[in-house]
Parts: sequence; C-alpha cells; structure tokens
Amino acid sequence: MQQGGMFASGMVFPEYSSQVLESGKTWSQWLTMSFANPEHEREYKKWSWEKNRRRWILMSMALMGWTMLLYVQYIVIGLVSQSRGCNSFTTAYCPDETDIPSMRYIWKWDVGFLFVGGILPFAIILMAYIRMSRETMSYWAGPLFTFFVGGAVNLNVLVRTRVVDPDGDFWNFGLLNLVAIIIIPILANLPSFLTMLFVMSNLIIMIALNTGRFNTRKSLAGPAVLTYVCLSAVTTIIATRLLEVIERDQFAVTYGMNRINRGLRDRLQGLQRQLSSQAADFDSPLEKSIATVKSIMANPVTDRNTFEHLEKVLGWLSNSDKLFTPALENQLHAGVAGVDEEQEVRGPGAICQILQPAHQTFTSSCGF
Repeated sequence: MQQGGMFASGMVFPEYSSQVLESGKTWSQWLTMSFANPEHEREYKKWSWEKNRRRWILMSMALMGWTMLLYVQYIVIGLVSQSRGCNSFTTAYCPDETDIPSMRYIWKWDVGFLFVGGILPFAIILMAYIRMSRETMSYWAGPLFTFFVGGAVNLNVLVRTRVVDPDGDFWNFGLLNLVAIIIIPILANLPSFLTMLFVMSNLIIMIALNTGRFNTRKSLAGPAVLTYVCLSAVTTIIATRLLEVIERDQFAVTYGMNRINRGLRDRLQGLQRQLSSQAADFDSPLEKSIATVKSIMANPVTDRNTFEHLEKVLGWLSNSDKLFTPALENQLHAGVAGVDEEQEVRGPGAICQILQPAHQTFTSSCGF
C-alpha cells in the first residue's frame, strides 16, 4: 500500500519532491536540482540523455546552418555597403555609422569568425554526440552544449560586433542576442543551472564590451537593450527551472513504475519456481496438472490471451466434483442438438439417455 501510494502521487523518491526547496538537501543540490540520492541522479542523467539526444543533435545542426546564413548576410551586405553606401535595411557593417572615417569593412574577419564561431563548435558537439558512449555523454552532453553553443553566441553576436562593426546598430545585435538567450535554452531543454551559466556569461560579456554605449546622453538604445536582456535572462532561468521540475517528476514516476514492475516480475518468477517444484511424484496427475497451469500463468512473459485461456482451464480442473460432467444447466436454455422441448422439460435425465450410446464414460456419471 505504501509503495502504491508513492507511485500514485508521483513521490517515488522519499528525498525528492516537486518543491524547489526541500529540507535535507545541500545548497549545491538545491541549486542544481539534483536528487539527494546519487544513484537516482545517475539514472536521471542517463534517462535525460536518451530523451534529449536527438533534440540536441538537430538543434546543433540547425544553429550551425543558421549561423552560416547569418555570416553570408554579414559579408554580402558589408561588401555592398562599403562600395555603394548604406541603405535603410542594412543589418551589418555600414560605413556611415562609424566614428572613424578611415575604418573599412574587412571581410576576412567575418570569415574567421564564421569558422571559429559558426562551424568549429557545432562540429565538435555533433562529433561528440554521435561518437561518444552513452555513459560519457550522460554526464557531459549538457555542459558541452552549454559551453560550445553559449560560446558561439557570445562570439558571433557580441565579440564579432565589437571587432567588425563597433558602431553598428545596437538595436540590431541586441535583439539578436535577446532572441538567442531565450530560444536556445528553452528549445534545448537545458537544465536550469546550465541555463543560468549560459545567460549570465552572455550578460557579463555584453556589459563588458559595450560599457561606453550605455550612456543615456548619447542614446537610449544601450540602456533599453540592457534592460530587455536582463529581464529575459531572469525569465529564461525561471522557465527552464519549472520545465526541469516537470521533467524530474516525470522521471521519478517512470523510474518508480519500472521499479514496481521489476519487483512484481521477480515475485512472479519466484512463484513460478515454487509452483513448478510442488509437482512432486506423490501428487496425483490432476494436482500436477493444476500446479503446471499455475506455473505457466505465473510466467511474466505470458501474454494476456494465453493467461485468460489458462485461467479457464484452471477453473475447470479445480472443479473436481464435476470433472467429467458437462455443465448441462448452461446448455438447456441455449438448446442442445437432438433435444426437443419435451426432453428439455424432463431435464438432464433425458439428455443422458440421448448421449448414452456415444459417451459411455459420461453416461456412467449420469447413473447408468
């Protein structure tokens, strides 16, 4: 009863609940939301890797393709703007925006950033996800994704803008950065602790590289973008934490159900061995037959259809008082071949007379 109550409520692990703060946990376990039992945490990481493996591979491929398209846009617009001037739709380098007249667009910088921040990190992630073992990736899949994807976002959006286009539109790359820190952790289903590292590193690098642009006397774009990014960072951390609570509860119920099933399977196998051993030589053939049927029914791999048929056989064999007598009372109302209405009224005695020539054993049980 206690085990069933734990499963019904989802509380499979006594030391874990869906509440974020729980007594008996260390501060590090509260921060990372890990189970108090290390064995449960190891099983959860394996389960999470199997569940999210395809998601992380597809996201890595999509991000690599999106980054390559972004750099193609940077290079094309940068070269066109350098030779023909800016236009109102530019989202890359524009010579009219820079405070340094002698500064020119250097496309080789973008090619270098494309390789270092758009191809290399995602290629490393894909190689690790495809080639590394399940045991290894269950521990390192999340940290690898956070380190390389987070580094790629910081490099492509923040560092690249500072080097190639330092006086570009702050709203443009600010919005791009905002979308990245919201969409990537949530779609990747990153743990809340790794999401915190992802967005906080992004926020720190953005502030460090753009301190001069947060002056309200010059423009309101810097302070506005910083405010939006800070609010988005907090929102993303809270959202991923709630999602992780749901996922850990789902794992707890799944793990508990598997544990209960394993226990029931072990008990059935033990019962099967016990019933098989009961068929001793001093038992009658009928008792041996009943014990054998029970043993087959206790086999965990017996399918439902076979189990139902064996259950009927067991019921028939267990009724030893009428072992050789058909259930005539069930046949009278359904109608028996060769029995007219008058014989049906006369009852089983008339039926015994009809069946006597073909069934000597049966008619002997009728008293003939």
